[in-house]
Amino acid sequence: VGPAGESTTSEVGQGSTGAALRAPARPFGPPELATVTSAAAHGNACDVAMLVQLPSLRAGCTGDEFWSIEFMSAEEMQDGVAEWNVALAHETSLEAAIKRETLQDTTAYVLRLRAHNSLG
Repeated sequence: VGPAGESTTSEVGQGSTGAALRAPARPFGPPELATVTSAAAHGNACDVAMLVQLPSLRAGCTGDEFWSIEFMSAEEMQDGVAEWNVALAHETSLEAAIKRETLQDTTAYVLRLRAHNSLG
């Protein structure tokens, strides 16, 4: 049933494509490093813990669609048992603020920048 009314069920069919003419484009390497600074050093709002300067999104068929920034405590990383937590997701701007409620002032953190393209 569709907007134009009812119809009979389509017949099952099979299809195939020819062999690839060339290998797919290689994915980009890791993105440039982001710069992280204390928000207090810039006189920003009290609810901001860190400012992150992000690289530009890379263009192209396998280009970046957005960034995510993940973190874990330095202690958890040394123990090797922690999972990465998302601090910021779907970032497309060149500067992002990690809110103070996300991090604790007395803890050292390790951050990582992940690039996401149309394939994930």
